[in-house]
Order: sequence, then C-alpha cells, then structure tokens
Amino acid sequence: AGPFCPVNTIQSEFITALVLLDRQPLQVRWFIGNSTGGVLGDIVQPEHSQMRLVIRTTYDPIANAVPGKKCYTFSIEDDVGDGLCCNRGNGTFQVYLGWEPVYVNNGEFGYGERIRFGRDCDQPVQVVDAVAATLELIYDNFPNQTTWHFEKADGTYLHGIDNSTVDPAGRVRIQEIVHWFPETPEDECLYFFILDSGGDGVCCDGDPNRVVSGANGRYDLFVNGTKVYGTVGRFGYGERIQFGRDCPFVVTPATVLSVTLNLGTLANETLWYIGDSSGALIGTVDRGTFGQNSALARQVVFDPVSGPNECYTFTIVDSAGDGMSGGSYSILVDQRTITTRPTASIGFGERVRFGNNCTQSPLQVFSGMAASFMLDFVYPPTVGARWMIETVDGEILFSSQSGGLYTNTTKLQALTEFLSLTTGPQVIMSETVYHFPDPSIPGDDCLFFTVVPGTGTVSHTASAESSIYLQPAPRTSLYFDLEVNGVSVTNYTGMMGWGQRIRFGNQVTCGGPFVTRGILLVLEIGLDRRANETSWSITDLTTNEVVASVPAGFYSGVSGAVTETIPAYTETEYRLDVFDSGGDGICCSNGQGYYLLYQDDSVVSSDVAANTPLTLLLQGDGTFGQSVSHVVNTTNPLVDPAVP
Repeated sequence: AGPFCPVNTIQSEFITALVLLDRQPLQVRWFIGNSTGGVLGDIVQPEHSQMRLVIRTTYDPIANAVPGKKCYTFSIEDDVGDGLCCNRGNGTFQVYLGWEPVYVNNGEFGYGERIRFGRDCDQPVQVVDAVAATLELIYDNFPNQTTWHFEKADGTYLHGIDNSTVDPAGRVRIQEIVHWFPETPEDECLYFFILDSGGDGVCCDGDPNRVVSGANGRYDLFVNGTKVYGTVGRFGYGERIQFGRDCPFVVTPATVLSVTLNLGTLANETLWYIGDSSGALIGTVDRGTFGQNSALARQVVFDPVSGPNECYTFTIVDSAGDGMSGGSYSILVDQRTITTRPTASIGFGERVRFGNNCTQSPLQVFSGMAASFMLDFVYPPTVGARWMIETVDGEILFSSQSGGLYTNTTKLQALTEFLSLTTGPQVIMSETVYHFPDPSIPGDDCLFFTVVPGTGTVSHTASAESSIYLQPAPRTSLYFDLEVNGVSVTNYTGMMGWGQRIRFGNQVTCGGPFVTRGILLVLEIGLDRRANETSWSITDLTTNEVVASVPAGFYSGVSGAVTETIPAYTETEYRLDVFDSGGDGICCSNGQGYYLLYQDDSVVSSDVAANTPLTLLLQGDGTFGQSVSHVVNTTNPLVDPAVP
C-alpha cells in the first residue's frame, strides 16, 4: 500500500452580506468585524449612484488568517435613524456564514444594528441596537484653539478633531455623528470632551466675561435625534459631558495643570512632563523634549476627568546630572501657583507629587536616580536576547520589545524576544532610565536589571511523553556595565548562560550589587478541543510573585501541544496552577490533554548537549476539573561567586 494522506475537513467561515439600498445611500455604512466589532476588511460607504442597488460585501477569515475564536459581527449604521425603509424606499440586508443565512432584516433598524454570529459565539445569533450621538458645533473666531472628541466609558476613542485640522481664518459650523453599540449598562454612557487652549470656551472674543455679537460659538449634543445638552460656549478651558440613551447626565469642568520653566543654560539637557500620581504621562499630551533651547518654556495640560483635588506629578530630569544653573520652574493648578522651585540643585532630576488627594501630603518632592546600562553581546542573528530594568515592586522602567507571552504586570513581563538582527551578530547599546525612589516604599531605591538569551528550540519525542529535549541556543557572550548617577556599580564579561539578574541602586541603602544566575523552566501543555478554556500561572512561593501566566482565551484557535519557556531566578519552591474555565480539565469528552514541567539549570546554554533530556519536575494527565496546583523545588545557586 502506498502512503496514506489523512482527510482534514475545514468548515467554511466565508462571510457574505447583501445590502439592498434605499433612496438615501449616503446616510448608511457597514462593515464585517471580529467578535468585539473591530473592523475586518473595509468599511463600505455607498455612493449616491448606487441607490436601490444590491451591494455584496464579503470577507474570508480563513484566507486572512484571523486569529482567535470563530465569532464575527456585521455592523450597519444609519445617520438619520430610519434604517433602509419606509418613505425613502424599502431596503433590506442579509448576512451569510458559508452558504447558511444567519440573519435577515427588512430594513427597519433605526440608527443601526450589530449582528454577532459564528460557531464559537456565546449565542447562535445576537442583535445589538446602535445609539447615535450628534454634535452640532459653531466655533468662535479662534477655531484653532479648540479640540474635541468622543470616547466610550472604557476609554475607547471613537471620533474627534484636533485644532490643527481647523481653518484658523474664521468661524466654522460642523455636524458630526458617531454610533456605538451598548451591550451592558456601563456601555450606555458616552463621553464628550471639549478643550480650549485660550481659556474662554467658544465665546466672548477672548474675554469670558464679555459677549460680543458675531464672535460667540456654541455646541449642542443629541442622542438618537433628541437634544440632551446645549451651551452658549462658556466652558473656560474645557469640560467633559457624560451622556447616553440610558445614562446619568454629568458635566465635569476641566482642570488646568500648567508649568512655567526658566530653563537657564544648556536647556537641551532637559526633559519634563506632567503625569498622574504614579508618574505615568497623562493622556496623549506631548511631553517637553530634549532640544528645547528657549530660555522660557511653558506646558499646559487639561484634565477634564480627575478634577483639581486629585493627585498629579511633574517630572523633570537633566541628562548631565548637574541641574540647570539659574533656572527654575513653577507648577500651577487652575492658574494658582502650587510651588516654585530652583533647578540648579536637582542633579539628575526630581519628581513633584501634588494635589489634595495625594496619599502622603498635598506636596512631595522625590530626588531622581539615573540608572544607566551598556550592553554588548554577540550571537548568531537567529537567536534573540531580552532585557529590562524594573523597580522592587515590579514597575518596568525600560525593556526590549514589549508584548508576547507574559500577561502579568510584574516580573519578566517585558522579557520578550528581541527582533532578529539583520546587520550582524553583535548588539551594542546604551540606555539611561530615571527613577524617583519613594522613602515610604521599602527598597524603592533598589532596581533590578535582567538580561536573558534566546532559549533555542524545544522538541518533543512522540514515543514517550516524558522525553523532551532542548536544542540549545549557540553560545552567547555578554558584557554589561551598570551605573548609578554616573558611577559604575558593577560590570560583567563572560557567557550569558540562561541569563543574569542583578539588584543594584543606592549602595548605601540598597547594598550589593547582588547577582542571581538564571535557570529555565519549560512548560508543555497538551490542549484538548476547548483550548480557549485553558489558562495557567507559575508563582514564586518565596516572594508570592507570579513570574509567568496566560489568561483564559489565550490559546483560542490553538490545537495540539504548546511549549512555553520561562526564565526564573530564585532557589525556591514554585507553584504551577492550571485552570479550566469549563470545569472539566483538559480531558475527557473534549479529548485527553496533559501538562509537563521541566527544568534546565545549565550555567551556559550551549553546555546542554543536543537531545539531552531536561529534568522532569512534574506531570499531570489533565483530569482535574476546574483547577489543579503543584509545588516543585528548584536548585539554582543564588549568587555566582565568579561575578563581581
């Protein structure tokens, strides 16, 4: 008998929408989307010449390799609220999955509908009505001072116009319509933000206390054609409107945060920005940048969400570490000066936390610490390298490419594969990050620097589940030097092995540096036919920190076995937790799965001989119901005496 080729049948996922237009085709648009309504393909906006015609729209998720579960949407919107029917001619639309019709509408859908369908959807067919919000805005004589946008309650940006796109030569009248599809009570609310850099709204010709004929603008908001708010344009620096079909109506004035800086000499060494209480940049506001050469600079930030009694930060750094001779800065909230500080003695920088709702006090100042690292490592172009600097509580200050496997926000999240090199096998880089230790947080003046190599490939032998082999990455040589405030605290030259993790910082209070050599944990999971139900986590039981995890849904659309590699840095016990949201483990009626956890603790990755089995720490057959836990012990030396 000749070779046998197994038959593999894949059900069609080809999506077709047939839309018969009424006599007003410019009022309607539609698109095919993923399960959450994200656009797949194009948004169809018909032309006037297509009235009373049938328009065919298609999309093939298989051909376009759409990831995730097989659940899709068809969304159609109408600006007037009469669908495709009635006194403008009766239209219809139909949606097909493969050859099967999944939904037919006679054209009566108001402002719009979203149809969710597919083999992996929670319901066979789900229909969600659209809500339309309309803005009618008349700008004042300074339209380039005004910017506005709509966003959903979860922060999703829907539509807006910034002042750079408005003709500054005169008054402009506009009408804009946005549609959204609320599915929960929280979704019912929409937010409208409008800001004016002149501080007089869209009225008054520059004077908010004086009404000038012909110079005053206004705006009105409508929900499904009904007016819900109107103003003559007196909103100062800005406001946020919460409104919706079934949502409490709230108007929140904007808070104006401003900083005036006298940069003094060598202004190009300076970087500054306004942030939230943790120091994260607020919204999409541009930060002050290196290269600012003017003697006097000013930055204004509008926050229409938090209000003047919240907590904010102003961060300023100096790349040379010598401050700014003769300089100063002032922080203002709603035009009231909070503090004025000289810049001559800031060293590498400082962070000011201010606001009535700050936890410690209304005004705190934290001195900056500049942590610099220089990396030089050599490896073949196909092998990756990963690195990051983090604080003691897991805040990542700098890392290689973000994203990938690790979804928790603490250790090792940022350790993702560095892009393959195209110009040669050597990487040389130098970076500086700034940290502002909080004395109320124990150990906050300590940082962790982590660098690991590409982990090679892992292969599985079908004849024995317990035999898994590491195809090692080629030898990776490494040099690094770490500095704090311009002073070298440690350096290393040698082989990278499975990586290095160094605790360093203020040598008086942090001590060290302390070096931890890496080990590698390898987790293999044989998935059942409901892979989207499977999730897992690995926890360091010494620190109670999750070092790696994936959530439910991560393996949607994946079949067979998956292998994950996790660098670890502690001689301790680890706990593996495997979860199944369906409550039947990874087994039984959906196919028999399994899970295996291995360890490799070689000092140098290339010391592992090809096809040498890793150490098996535990195994399970997938029969565990909703969750199962295992505790394992590793044998990694904490401090490598060969590393200074």
